[in-house]
Amino acid sequence: MVHLGPLPGAPGFSGSIDAIVDAAVADARTLVDAGFGGVMVENFGDAPFFADEVPSETLTAMTRAVGSV
Repeated sequence: MVHLGPLPGAPGFSGSIDAIVDAAVADARTLVDAGFGGVMVENFGDAPFFADEVPSETLTAMTRAVGSV
């Protein structure tokens, strides 16, 4: 599992989507190098989660991270 840090729109967002993407890619590489045939990506760092609607900037950032992974 690749856990993303808090994404834009989340309360804990640090201000650097590049750092989040770089960490996600590094985590995915570690998993692949360890022999895993696939990975899942989740936005667990966004807790507390939005109950009704996720902000568009969060979706966009997650799409960028998953695309990079």
